[in-house]
This record gives sequence, structure tokens and C-alpha cells, in this order.
Amino acid sequence: MGGYSKDQVREIARSLGLETASRPESQDFIAGRDYTPLFNDDEIRQGDIVDVNGCFLGKHRGIIHYTIGQRRGIGIASDRPLYVMDIDAEKNRIIVGEKKNLYAKGLIASDLNFLEVESLDRPYEVKARIRLRHTAAAATIHPYRNDKVKVLFKELQAAVTPGQSVVFYRGDIVFGGGIIEKAL
Repeated sequence: MGGYSKDQVREIARSLGLETASRPESQDFIAGRDYTPLFNDDEIRQGDIVDVNGCFLGKHRGIIHYTIGQRRGIGIASDRPLYVMDIDAEKNRIIVGEKKNLYAKGLIASDLNFLEVESLDRPYEVKARIRLRHTAAAATIHPYRNDKVKVLFKELQAAVTPGQSVVFYRGDIVFGGGIIEKAL
């Protein structure tokens, strides 16, 4: 199927009457997004939910149930909408804040793979995509220390998440990508 676009594959699937032809894309490998079977019961521990200033707000049911940018299902009452800002696995805590705290001007990425150049030796103007349903955003990627890159967005981006992939495009061509280490 490598020579076909997604649209062509979907059309072939439709012509064959396959129910998957109109099914939405998914990167989840577990139905229903319940990842608890991947962990032992003793690995899923309750912990603290704190605000961006470190003030205790409540308890969470295990960090595996949360993702950066999440608003619903956090499990605490508040007079304003709160979002998951960070997941501190070492301290087993969830950090929450207001939507304005979700935005980042850039990121640092490592584990890089470039398709158009051997290595990044100068800044490049790109579009950077930071998650599956994210619209690629205008950015400049800069060489950074120890085989990393610094990505600076033209406009602030929400929920830049460490551990997720970032993919760089120049036009319709994948320029390269890496793993997000931290938001800036």
C-alpha cells in the first residue's frame, strides 16, 4: 500500500465494502483508551493534584489517567476551568492551571531524525506538528546543544507535551522529527 495516499486507500476500502473505510484515524493501540491492563496494580498509585504554584487541590487516581492539556475528568472542583499543565512522575503528582498557562513559545527536542539534511547545521523555517490532530504551525528550528533542536513557534502553541513526537515539514515534504523533551 506504500504507493497509495490515505485517500486512495480509503477509496479502495469503500469499493470493497470494508467498514473501516470511513472509520476515523486512531493512533491508540488499546480500545477505549483504558491503559490500566498495561500496568500492575501497585504501579497505579493515587497522588496529589497541585496548582502551578504548588498548592494542594486534591488527589488523582494515577498519573496514567491524565495527559497534558486535559480538561475533563481531572477530578477536582474549581470555580474556573483547569487543565493538566504537567505530569510529575517522579513525585507522582499532576500540576493543573488555567488555559493561559498551557501555551508555549517553543520546545526542545531530541532523538532527531532528518530526511532532507544529514544534520541540522543552521536554522530552518518549517511547519511543526506536535500531535496527531494538531495543525502544523510555522516555526524556526535551531541547532541546540548535544544533538538537540530548539523550536521557536511564530505563534504560541497549546499543550506542548514532553514524550510526544514533533514532526517538521517544508511544504508537503517531511523534513524530519524528534521527541519533545520540554516546552519553552
